[in-house]
Amino acid sequence: MGVMTKAEKDEVDAANKTNKEVREEMGRLPDRAEKTRKKYEEDKAASRERRGPSAGEKFNTWYEENGDKYNTMKEAMEAYQSTLRSGNSKGGMQMKQGRYNKGGMADYRKSGMFYGGMAKKR
Repeated sequence: MGVMTKAEKDEVDAANKTNKEVREEMGRLPDRAEKTRKKYEEDKAASRERRGPSAGEKFNTWYEENGDKYNTMKEAMEAYQSTLRSGNSKGGMQMKQGRYNKGGMADYRKSGMFYGGMAKKR
């Protein structure tokens, strides 16, 4: 009991090799964690490409071209903000109802909020 021949010991040692040793012998096959990490990096790069530059990146490119005209960063930021198209939205619900197309704001005191196509008349 407990006595093995050299051939039996080599056979047991070969069976007990870890996955790491096997991968090293086979030429370093990628494991699941590496595949997941690679897929994450590819998805992150594709998402960044679809989104385009961030607001800070847009400002930085604008500032490189126009920044020397302003004394402070605050003045440059105000000038940049004035170049953006913002504040022109007319709201969601009223735009959906087409009230602006019919000549002005709706007076909900008379018609109710959902009168005018959104709900049936009673």
